[in-house]
Amino acid sequence: MGLLSYLIATPEHLVLAGNMCETASQIRGQCLHTSTGWGWPVAFIVDNLDISVINHPGEEDHFSPGFLAVDILFYFAVLTLLSELSIRFRRR
Repeated sequence: MGLLSYLIATPEHLVLAGNMCETASQIRGQCLHTSTGWGWPVAFIVDNLDISVINHPGEEDHFSPGFLAVDILFYFAVLTLLSELSIRFRRR
């Protein structure tokens, strides 16, 4: 289920990329941009604006195994809760 959440695109992730912006809006010499991510409730793949095709996930994008684990645990918890509720309602 966590891997299936990859099908959900979530816009508006803040990333640092490039340096073609005003100096005042740079952080460590890079500009702050919004980017697309994939995964829910947290995106575990986020566009790498420096070298990536925008809004198309690929192997050059940023992958976070920790956030993937969070997604998998979230869906595991939801399925466990639904299973428990189903068992309790059947016993009534």
